[in-house]
Amino acid sequence: MALTTLIRGDDWKFTFTVLTPAGVAKDITGGSIWLTMKDAASVGQPDSAAVFQLSDLDIQAADHPDNDVVNGIVVLAARHDTVGASPPSNTLVAAGKYNYDVQYQDAGAGGAITTIESGSVTVANQITEAAPS
Repeated sequence: MALTTLIRGDDWKFTFTVLTPAGVAKDITGGSIWLTMKDAASVGQPDSAAVFQLSDLDIQAADHPDNDVVNGIVVLAARHDTVGASPPSNTLVAAGKYNYDVQYQDAGAGGAITTIESGSVTVANQITEAAPS
């Protein structure tokens, strides 16, 4: 799932599938995954500089109803109303273009880290300012 345009202030849901090098779905139970967005992709820039970050540090089927960990599927979600979350995980990211990557760390011996996706994503301003009823 390549990220393209996200709407600021919407609820966001990201579904990723982790595959082995042979392209077969990997059982990811107990692994970790991070989705990180930053202004710039530069060496040595700490994650504390992220404008947005979601993670699941012990992936389990029960973490999200759409997870299918045996078949490598994990879902990360962010709501529009998580202001003040740390790390920054709310969708009130300033409109703009950001670099992002998704990294998976295996739960097995050695804890190999693999970047499963990377690129740039645009966060666009919403038009409707809907108020909850």
